[in-house]
Amino acid sequence: MRLIGGDITAAQCLMFTGILESCIQSGLIQTNTGYKSLLEAGSIGAQIVDTDLHTRYASSNAPMLTADVIRSAQKDATMLDRNTLLRSCRINGGHVLWQEDITDITALLEKLEENRQRISESDDVEQQNYKTKVKINAVREKSRLYDRLQAHTVHQIELLDQLLTQNEAEDNPEIRRSLLAKAAVIGAYIKRRGNLMFIGERSSVTDTAELSACLEESLANLELMSVECAMDIPGKNRIYTQDAIRVYDFFEAVTEAAMDDLRFVWLKARSLEDAIVFYLHAERKGDLSELSVLADTCTCEEGV
Repeated sequence: MRLIGGDITAAQCLMFTGILESCIQSGLIQTNTGYKSLLEAGSIGAQIVDTDLHTRYASSNAPMLTADVIRSAQKDATMLDRNTLLRSCRINGGHVLWQEDITDITALLEKLEENRQRISESDDVEQQNYKTKVKINAVREKSRLYDRLQAHTVHQIELLDQLLTQNEAEDNPEIRRSLLAKAAVIGAYIKRRGNLMFIGERSSVTDTAELSACLEESLANLELMSVECAMDIPGKNRIYTQDAIRVYDFFEAVTEAAMDDLRFVWLKARSLEDAIVFYLHAERKGDLSELSVLADTCTCEEGV
């Protein structure tokens, strides 16, 4: 399975995508028709409005929204009631709006207020108050980390969306395979970049083995594009997490810049006194000299 598909997770995701795409192509799953009925049959509390804020499609339980409420949601999340938050996202030709149930957070906040009022009656109330705060902070911290990851990978998310859109519109199987391989490379970076970021939240120092795991997954997906890859990074060396992220970001920048004609990638690391030196050798038809500003040193010769 590793020889054919590389990373098991990526291979299974691509397999399920292929099954669904086959059903679409064969007509078992209807497309480009019945959008209104499909959305009305759902209970997801979502609706799609055009640029003039007129509702075009809506699910059965979507609320009636005024133009002022829609404009407010387009700027930032808006409270519909004490347990419902209205969010919005821009799409081609308008916006999609959906409801988010915040009953759990509201209940936690109410519990916190109740505990505050009763804190003078019992020491146990103070402990419950602390636990409630921990839960609220955990929810907020989780949201903060995912927002931070999205901010750091917004370019890759947009690129991934473009590749998948092109894949849906493409009929040539070879081109479709190439597009899916590129999407796998971008997806691996988003996943592994998040892992490094979460490690950095816990510790300022990590092991080069963690960086190797990130690069191995990206190289495995690059091989789906017929790119020759090699890596020699010894483990058990300590490295600042921010430097590991810098190395991985630089590797991704080179990969994205040369994705259409990349032929060979070689990564290696060597200890030098109290430092670690990373080398990246990439070969393509075009010029990579514009990326020299991202590295400490850079040489370019005949596409290498």
